[in-house]
Amino acid sequence: TLYGRNEDNDDINEIGVYLQSETNLSSKLKLLLAVRIDDHNVLKDPVFSPRAAFIYRPNEKQNFRITYNRAFQTPEPGDFFFDFNVWSSLGGLPYDVRLRGVPETGYNFRRNGNGGIGGLYMQSPFTPGLFGGPSTYLPAEATQMWGAIVDILLAQGINISSLPPPNSGQVGTILRMLNVSTEKFEDIVPGDVIDITPLEPGRTTTFEIGYKGLINDKLVLNANVYYENNKNFIAPYVVETPNVFFEPNSLTAYLRNFMSTASADSLAEVITGIPVGTVTPKEGDPADLLVTTRTFADISHFGGELSLTYYPNNYWAFNGNYSYVSKNFWERKEGEPDDIALNAPKHKIGLGIQYTNLQLGLNSQLRMRYVNDFPVISGIGIGTVPSYFVMDLFTSYKLPFNRNFEVVLSLQNLLNKKHREFIAVPEIGRLAILRLKYSF
Repeated sequence: TLYGRNEDNDDINEIGVYLQSETNLSSKLKLLLAVRIDDHNVLKDPVFSPRAAFIYRPNEKQNFRITYNRAFQTPEPGDFFFDFNVWSSLGGLPYDVRLRGVPETGYNFRRNGNGGIGGLYMQSPFTPGLFGGPSTYLPAEATQMWGAIVDILLAQGINISSLPPPNSGQVGTILRMLNVSTEKFEDIVPGDVIDITPLEPGRTTTFEIGYKGLINDKLVLNANVYYENNKNFIAPYVVETPNVFFEPNSLTAYLRNFMSTASADSLAEVITGIPVGTVTPKEGDPADLLVTTRTFADISHFGGELSLTYYPNNYWAFNGNYSYVSKNFWERKEGEPDDIALNAPKHKIGLGIQYTNLQLGLNSQLRMRYVNDFPVISGIGIGTVPSYFVMDLFTSYKLPFNRNFEVVLSLQNLLNKKHREFIAVPEIGRLAILRLKYSF
């Protein structure tokens, strides 16, 4: 029911080949090479994903690595095949608002010098059958639909049939896009109408330098820095086809030639709220508002991670970690549908203390976490996750009369700091879990 006309044509076949090799260049230096090739029947081209790494081990306690990796993420099946109505009518007007996936051809708008505003063309549910009906492409020019406006208003008890029809030199045309979230039309310019190219897989390319080592047999150090480039994000589903409206100022001025200022202003307000056509792509449905997605953007950032664990003796361990991301939000560029967020914080800090006594069968750990506030753009909404600090306690004790029995206590968010870890989710308070385990 979600794939509509695509229900019988929604099979996905993906064939992949993976090859990996490891070569010892010397007793201390290893080269790892890998390649993966995937062919997806809906995507235009096969995807090539290489990987390479140099691993240097000067001794048993230290490890240096330099890696290059390119990975991909295929769009979800619905991004190709969705086909269902979001709304069956638009304020009682004969428009459907239809959510559709992106076909292999993409969506391409008609545009040339003979078109209307911005050279664009529209389809209208008000086009008479004598002139080809709603499937006919007409220049995106509102005044062509004056007759439809007369009929709509007459059905509401307003008769303007005696007014001479305006022409494009007298009354202008504007474009407005429906915002599904607010259910309101918002002004756009013709340059915002952009062809939707066939979907491409998301690509992530990463360069990383890392180190892991044991220092003085007591301190474990793990550190790495990286650079990451991301391409082809899946945009949120939005309306991509604007509607054609009468331009308010020129229409008001025109109507004032035939009636009082107050009457002209009131009538213009009614008329300019009626969409008279839809700028639809060649692959769209006549006059329907198209809700769909697209792949877009090419962004980069760098980051780093550091973790330390110190073992003063056989019982105690102290650990800490810090991660940093240089950028987690990118404002929309011209020609792009939306801003981009990594949905991750720039700063995360963790501290922990662990006590282990094998003779007593006791293991206990206190962990503290700080997460910096961060913006979120996702399918469930847009917002900001406030920063938060929580403490967690984990304790396990093996019973002395039978070590197969173990009591495990988990206290998450020990101090009961109410917080959210993502948008549109409930606050998290303290969670205590007590378990009795038996190991065979």
